[in-house]
Amino acid sequence: MKRIESDKIAKADEVLQYFTTVLRGEAKETIIVGTPDGAESVENEPSIKDRMAAGRELLKRYPGNDELLNAQLTKIITDIEKTKADVRKSKAEADIMEAKAKRETSEDTSNITINIKPIEQDGGDDSTD
Repeated sequence: MKRIESDKIAKADEVLQYFTTVLRGEAKETIIVGTPDGAESVENEPSIKDRMAAGRELLKRYPGNDELLNAQLTKIITDIEKTKADVRKSKAEADIMEAKAKRETSEDTSNITINIKPIEQDGGDDSTD
């Protein structure tokens, strides 16, 4: 029973082969066309839309060949590296600010020296004799 059921399900190779025949225009689609004498069946090649869809489906199975995917991955990697650099920069700036704050708060204010220069008084008269 399992063998009968498994024969009804297409394998991956078979699906890829069918997508390829559609993409290359080898697959044919039979359509019924009305004529003055009645109806007639005509075999058409896949439309461009169908070929594009088959191509997209094939590329999904071969992501290494997709230039768009490679460009997106490159951008993601670049963004990650930029974010890492921004984090390192922010951490360095935080360390600098922390060191400055520690230096400002840890200065010993008990050893402050104040120099007072005495004012000379000459009798209070600013005029010269």
